[in-house]
Amino acid sequence: MRLQIKKNPFKTMKIYTLKIISLFLFISNCGYSQLRNTPKKLKFKDEFIHSETKTEFPKNIDDYNLIDAYSFDKKDENIGVTYEKENSKISIYIYPNNVGNEGRLRNEFLSVYSVIFNKDNDVKNLKIIHHVGEKFTCNGIRGISKDSNNQNSLLTIFECGTWMYKIRITSNELENQNLIDLEEKIVTKIEPSRLTGLKLFNLQGAISFSKESVKDSTMLVSTMAYTYKKFEWLIKNLKEEEKYSGFQDLYIDMHKDALKQFVLFEHKHKYSSKVETKEYLKNLNKIIDSPFLNEFLMEQYNMILIVPEDIILDYEKYHKWKKENNFNFELNLNLSEARYEL
Repeated sequence: MRLQIKKNPFKTMKIYTLKIISLFLFISNCGYSQLRNTPKKLKFKDEFIHSETKTEFPKNIDDYNLIDAYSFDKKDENIGVTYEKENSKISIYIYPNNVGNEGRLRNEFLSVYSVIFNKDNDVKNLKIIHHVGEKFTCNGIRGISKDSNNQNSLLTIFECGTWMYKIRITSNELENQNLIDLEEKIVTKIEPSRLTGLKLFNLQGAISFSKESVKDSTMLVSTMAYTYKKFEWLIKNLKEEEKYSGFQDLYIDMHKDALKQFVLFEHKHKYSSKVETKEYLKNLNKIIDSPFLNEFLMEQYNMILIVPEDIILDYEKYHKWKKENNFNFELNLNLSEARYEL
């Protein structure tokens, strides 16, 4: 069972509170077609056109020549192309993902990033890209480091509605800014936000709750309030053209408002609470009441959040406060799943 979220989610909150106790985790299918055992090389003459999205990959990008095109699934939806020039290589991938899950972009980026670089990297150096297209806006994440072959390597992934768009550049010669400049030329030629408009999400949204969230009434009601608050924040603060690219959970202010909503229901109503729930709420209140909620959230979300320019983060003081207060609390990021669907 799942809940559909409309324009004002809090109007239905009381109705659902008594009915929701038996909710279990809803596992969604992202809609990938069957993957091939080995990639299939696709034929083309000068430029390559992805039939599913009508995306045109030109013969040249800057001084780089189109060399190969591959299909990774039997419907030829999941594809990749390569461009090469001397000691540098560009790989561009487009692949389907029909559910705009909360955390989709961050999780996708971090999973690919860890495989490419095959080591722990300083995630503080990752960059969130806010790409404004002609009709839609989409967000991306960029990381630059040395890959497992000791080459300079850039990875950027954009969330584009029902499609994901990935760029990887490897080079023995290009430095960081050169990689960024080349990525920007690629995005100009092959524009990611166009993919968003091909098949639009239903912005009413949906929520699924995990078994952890139904341990007791307090945890369930708090989780419901917390998740509804995220939708409410997005409805009030984002322009329509950005919402369609996915559930935009990169904004730190959304998470702050949602956590503050989470703790409100502990004393507002006398719901039953287990010991674990009381401890969880105790720790949440402690970090919310501290001066370090921003630093805590950045740590919990692998430093991949959009922070307003007027906020100054002080991790040195934060880590000192954690040590002095013996604070080792971590958020349970799996209590619920908010998402947009077709």
